[in-house]
Amino acid sequence: MIVLLEESWTVQVDTLGFSAPLDDQGDCGADGNFDIFIWPGIGGAFVSSVNRNPATPFQDFSTYMAIDLAGATGGEFLDTFMAHEFNHALQASDDWTEDAQHYEAGATFAEALVYPDEDDWFFEMRDFQNKPQWSLFYDDFAASWYTYAAAMYLHYLYERYYPGDPAFYARLWRGTRSNVGDDRPDYIDALRLLLLTERGVTLDETVVEFMQWRWFVDEFDDGAHFSKGAVWPHTAAVTDIDAAAIPVVHSLNAMTYGANFVRVTNNGAVSVNFNAAVNFSDMDVTWRLLDAASGDVVAPVTLMPNDNVVFVAVVLPNQEVWTGNLSFDQRVAVLEFTINP
Repeated sequence: MIVLLEESWTVQVDTLGFSAPLDDQGDCGADGNFDIFIWPGIGGAFVSSVNRNPATPFQDFSTYMAIDLAGATGGEFLDTFMAHEFNHALQASDDWTEDAQHYEAGATFAEALVYPDEDDWFFEMRDFQNKPQWSLFYDDFAASWYTYAAAMYLHYLYERYYPGDPAFYARLWRGTRSNVGDDRPDYIDALRLLLLTERGVTLDETVVEFMQWRWFVDEFDDGAHFSKGAVWPHTAAVTDIDAAAIPVVHSLNAMTYGANFVRVTNNGAVSVNFNAAVNFSDMDVTWRLLDAASGDVVAPVTLMPNDNVVFVAVVLPNQEVWTGNLSFDQRVAVLEFTINP
């Protein structure tokens, strides 16, 4: 366990630049060092706070780790369990007041940076890919693995905007530091600022493109998106429509920063030329319609025989949001397909 912790420390603190675990002043264990307790019966692992650091104005905490060595936790997955939980301790060294979604997606991303050849988090993608209509930042309160596998978005940022610079994630977390009693900046604030200042791209633009990327995994990997897309085992849930049924109206339902996937297939012997448009009434969001393989749908679509097109309808806020005011209400719209005369 000490060897594994040293491996995680080397990558996450020494290489990525995360703030090291804070000195607990002897309030946990015999000294101020970071403590790990082998704790039978807890059925997993966790990191918990000890004290807030009085030397800073922001909400950083000293922590300890507890881990049960029974079952998978102490078996073949011990390395990634420790890397994941250790990242929680590092997150607490900068800010310990974010939503669980931000912690879990980030720690899942961090464990893959320490052990890039491990695949034990791949199964978590099922819950994430099965619910593309949920917000990218939704916390389902550990009812599934959704919040963990939202790490796919951080992998997208890494490969698309930060190749060779995984330390962007440590900089992102440092940007969440907020003073005691303040809600902001939070994770979404820090993410928005990091992307804009370092890469000149907006948060919303990255969310839209990520929704397209998440289609190209498993059997739909095309070699042009995720580097491990071919071995990531779960595709995004999609509704299928036969082009012969056009004209047709399909109902959409998604949260802000969520998406619906609709695939139209031409099973006929001749090409089909049709229009696609989203209609909605909510005034505080916008639905953006894209072809998963290209960009916004702005012209009639021509579908050749035995071909298909995947539409991605993404919900975006009209005003800037942060974690505290991001609505997870289901937004409704209709995707209307009409034959182009």
